Amino acid sequence: MYYYYSLLITIIVFIFFQVNEYNNSKKNEIKYNLININNIIYFILSYMLLTIIFFFIFESKNIKKINFDKIEKDNFEFNNELLRKIPENINIGFIPFDE
Repeated sequence: MYYYYSLLITIIVFIFFQVNEYNNSKKNEIKYNLININNIIYFILSYMLLTIIFFFIFESKNIKKINFDKIEKDNFEFNNELLRKIPENINIGFIPFDE
């Protein structure tokens, strides 16, 4: 459902900006072109941004939150034998070359 809302709001905002751009080009006597690459990119990016925003507005109730209080930190154990089984050498930081 948020897809429809984001598409509707994107179209309304796009029309508002294009009417404003048309009026500015009419005052300055510049040829106005509605369909160009800038307008298409603007429309796609604004649609993606509004879709993400509306997703978090409408669907954030359905996202499960992690309760860190339920994790027992006393019984938490990390098996470092798994790291020893990695055959590759893990180098971090700056290592100068030997000459």
